[in-house]
Amino acid sequence: MDKLIVTIDGPSGSGKSTLAKLLACREGFFYIDTGALYRSIACLFSTKPTPKELDKLSVLWKKVNTEYHLFVSNRDMEPCIRGEEVGKNASIIAKLPFVREFVNNVVRENVNRGKYVVEGRDVGSVIFPEAQVKIYLQADLKERATRRAKELHIQKDIILDKIKERDEKDITRKDSPLVIPEGAHVIDTTNKTQEKVYTEVISLLK
Repeated sequence: MDKLIVTIDGPSGSGKSTLAKLLACREGFFYIDTGALYRSIACLFSTKPTPKELDKLSVLWKKVNTEYHLFVSNRDMEPCIRGEEVGKNASIIAKLPFVREFVNNVVRENVNRGKYVVEGRDVGSVIFPEAQVKIYLQADLKERATRRAKELHIQKDIILDKIKERDEKDITRKDSPLVIPEGAHVIDTTNKTQEKVYTEVISLLK
């Protein structure tokens, strides 16, 4: 098989990044995080970008030591894209159809021969509906808030409302809303260890 694509979709805090990184580290998948590109666009532009501005950007995912980073116009975006405020702004620009088209095209261009795990919110439904394995992760809202609060070192109550707001935007947007992709394997990660989820996914790859 020249190309194997595993897609991982789901809401914030469901465990997408953790699972994708495990597949990259242990199974040799090249890891692409579509959310990193939306966050990068939000970082680079103080206002909404124009299509012409986006077209000038060069985008490439690269392996840096043991991790995969997104480089935009030769700049490593990892240090500036993981804050909650950036995520909020990213969800706003993600509503723009031309931004979603740009991101989708760039992601497709970065997937060539080999094994890829691609994470996001419309990867299995829109970007790679032909993917051999589609995963949709979900988890209880409070559990997701606890995970994000621990990751960002803030109180759970602060992040809970923001996750609810983000969910609402992702589910109700007109262009490529968050849905369970056709043919996806749904895994509820609430009260499951990372290893348990990983083992379930590995069984699907055999």
